[in-house]
Amino acid sequence: MNTSRRRSSGGPRPGASGRSTDPGAGRPPAEAASWPDLPREDPNPRPYRPELVARLERAVRAGRYQPDPRAIAAAMIDRMDELLD
Repeated sequence: MNTSRRRSSGGPRPGASGRSTDPGAGRPPAEAASWPDLPREDPNPRPYRPELVARLERAVRAGRYQPDPRAIAAAMIDRMDELLD
């Protein structure tokens, strides 16, 4: 026995009005938004540190990795400041 309450989406429902619920229906499509600031190459690339990656991977696998949200946020802010200068 089918106990699903979900209605079929196969076509219009009987008695449904012909009005669309889309507020943008009938309007011309909006112009594509411009993107004046394209991503730039990082002027100060940081070197890949395989020893750090390996150490973090071991800590995660062993269940010893406990990220510090404040340190992560501070590093992100510092990085954004570097990129904006």
